[in-house]
Amino acid sequence: MRRLTFGVLCKSQIHGKFALCLYKTMDELKHYDVDLQMLIGFSNLPVARSKVLTEWYRTHKSGDIFFFLDADQTFRTQDIEAILNLKSDVKCGLYANAKGECIGDPVDRVAFAKGEKPEILNAGCGLMGITWDIVDKLAKNLPIVYIQDNESLYPFFKGIFVEEENKTMWLGEDMSFCYQVRKVGGVLHGFVSPTIGHEVYKVETL
Repeated sequence: MRRLTFGVLCKSQIHGKFALCLYKTMDELKHYDVDLQMLIGFSNLPVARSKVLTEWYRTHKSGDIFFFLDADQTFRTQDIEAILNLKSDVKCGLYANAKGECIGDPVDRVAFAKGEKPEILNAGCGLMGITWDIVDKLAKNLPIVYIQDNESLYPFFKGIFVEEENKTMWLGEDMSFCYQVRKVGGVLHGFVSPTIGHEVYKVETL
């Protein structure tokens, strides 16, 4: 049975709907040996993502999958299963934002919308499955850096400048991770579902 690790990062709080989605999914997934890795209170998100992915990479093996989940995501078990079934190195859950735009960058938008070609260039890491094998390829092309208490990690998530089409562009940690995956020959696929999204909350002021 394949090992699946859900990685949840949270600065200060875990949303209620997310918790219900997570534990229902962990209970219903039947074809994976599922565990949970959490990091709470770490404010530097690029370092936090790199830290948990490095720890997971060093303790797992080929065939295993790490799955990032933001602590305010909403989803169904069927959504997670569909994402895991994507035949790619990086598997992303996509959804529409408040403007009705897809969170993600399909290679061919028309074919993607028709369900013919799931290939994407970029996506956010809030609902992202990553295979051990692509992490191994990335690690072999990255330096080891040291953070507090002499702890070491691979900087998988780090903003970078890149040159494309005679333009210098800044890529944040999500985009730069996807860029590095493509650079080592990795493939990214996306899955869109109306039941994937973020928990919406409103703060009232008096």
